[in-house]
Amino acid sequence: GSITPGPPAPPASTPAKQMQEYHTKQQNNQPLSIWAASGPYTTSDDLDYSPLKDLLAACRQAKPDAVVLLGPFVDADHPLAKNNDLKEGDESVDAATLFVLKVAWALEKLVIEEDCPTQFILAPATRDLVAEPVFPQPPLDAPPLGTVNDARPSWQDEMPVGSLELPSQVHVVGNPGLFKINEVVVGVTATDVLFQLSSQELFHNGRDNSDIAKMPRVARLASHLLSQRSFYPLFPPPSMSSTVADAPVDLRQHGKWKLPLQPDVLITPSKLQPFARDVQGCLVLNPGHLSKGAGGGTFSQLTVHPLTAEGDEVKPHGVPARTRAEITRI
Repeated sequence: GSITPGPPAPPASTPAKQMQEYHTKQQNNQPLSIWAASGPYTTSDDLDYSPLKDLLAACRQAKPDAVVLLGPFVDADHPLAKNNDLKEGDESVDAATLFVLKVAWALEKLVIEEDCPTQFILAPATRDLVAEPVFPQPPLDAPPLGTVNDARPSWQDEMPVGSLELPSQVHVVGNPGLFKINEVVVGVTATDVLFQLSSQELFHNGRDNSDIAKMPRVARLASHLLSQRSFYPLFPPPSMSSTVADAPVDLRQHGKWKLPLQPDVLITPSKLQPFARDVQGCLVLNPGHLSKGAGGGTFSQLTVHPLTAEGDEVKPHGVPARTRAEITRI
């Protein structure tokens, strides 16, 4: 007998004419520039957030169209957080205040005071002290319960109190999240599902020259998300006593990590080696982490060139074939 992987979800597609309009009108005939970074955003020996400052300084110079920032923003595993010693200067602060001072106000200064046109998209991680520590997670800065126009997901029972003071040019999505930048459909998950899969996968190379047998290991791990149409293709999830588990998984919310269509770009930060690969027509990206221990880490830069097709015909986006991906050390 044999096990046949499921087919990926249908690729995202848009009329070619509309994609050309994105390029000519919104992009002014320039390629679409998307950056992606994953926390921690400060080194393990202080709370200065130097790697984030360096990243935002690079944004100020290059002015990418969009920057995707995945948590953790205030890392529960940071030595000072473990010792309950979060401080700004000599003053003790809570996690939400640290986020406002180091992240929200830094973004506000960039986009408002310095008039940077970049759009920012933020998603939490399960190690975030400013987010619910259970996968899947609602967006950051969700309003308190019972407020007018309460945008919280219907499955969320408790919300963090207070505001994280994010400016309007900063958009928030959940973990996992799915959104569009022009025609490019981007999926994100801040949970290290690739690392979890690496310890759970059983693979036998039958030397049958099948597509999956020819894939490099990281591409094969990522292919499980696409072929199973899921941001989290693991059941049961790893035990919390294991060395690979990130956080408890709320299995009642399994519908929240479905992949209803195949994204053009899938951002999956991981402890595994950073990479960018075309996996079954999807650009899967591990940007690495912006800080590693006491030093800086990596982030990724994508340059998406326009599709050459014209007319009203609906076309798959074909993003991997027209994208330059770079992994950059901060």
